[in-house]
Amino acid sequence: RLKTLNVALIGPPGSGKGSYGKLLAKSLPRATLITASDVIRGHNLAANQVNATPTQPTNSSTNNEEQLRAMASGSLLSDTFVSEVILKYMLRIQDESTNRRTKTILGSAIHIFDGFPRTMGQIQAMNETWPMHLQIQKAASLEVPRTVCEMKLLGRRECQSCGKAVNIANVNNIDGFVLPPSLCGCIRPSYTQRDDDNPAVIQNRLDVFDRQTAPILDHYDTKDGGGTALLRFAPYRGYDDLAGFKPLCNIGWALGWVVKIQQ
Repeated sequence: RLKTLNVALIGPPGSGKGSYGKLLAKSLPRATLITASDVIRGHNLAANQVNATPTQPTNSSTNNEEQLRAMASGSLLSDTFVSEVILKYMLRIQDESTNRRTKTILGSAIHIFDGFPRTMGQIQAMNETWPMHLQIQKAASLEVPRTVCEMKLLGRRECQSCGKAVNIANVNNIDGFVLPPSLCGCIRPSYTQRDDDNPAVIQNRLDVFDRQTAPILDHYDTKDGGGTALLRFAPYRGYDDLAGFKPLCNIGWALGWVVKIQQ
């Protein structure tokens, strides 16, 4: 039987959820990173390929394109839609990693969710429709000041010479955070910036987080009687502080969650 832990990384845009999630997935045993935006984007692109015709896109295709534009602008999608798409993905990877004879899940022991849940509506949808063994039990909150997030988002670039993602922002002792630029090392780098990394979109994304996502912290802070479901973590030195996440995962192992498909 496989012990499992489902953990949500919660933090404002620019806090480093994706980067920290990737490192955690590599450093923790049998861990998988579930990036909500990638899952939704893949779902929408696949739906477009199925529904669109060479001459006449369908209503479904148009809706999927609108959802992609909403993601780029920082707007949140329908809670029901997001929950359904993530659940469908989780059930698929569960099915792909299930031993047909013993009905035991053999895949990841830890699922790290980046970008889900983002609203209390998504938590409600998850609680009402997801199997218990897939529901998110714990959350880790990245406590990064808004000023730092703005700098990191505005500093994101991609090197056209080597294809690596870099960040030219130099956060030097802002509210205690020291995060130097992360460059690629090319002798003659050529950097480009994403269209949605502009001040207006960034402000909107941070406002949406403050308004709709932050209350999730209160939910996990009081879950199970309080004190065990939420880890607040300030990565003052970036990757060097990664070990601060591990106590949360150790809690999950100590409680001994077990996943077994129902007969």
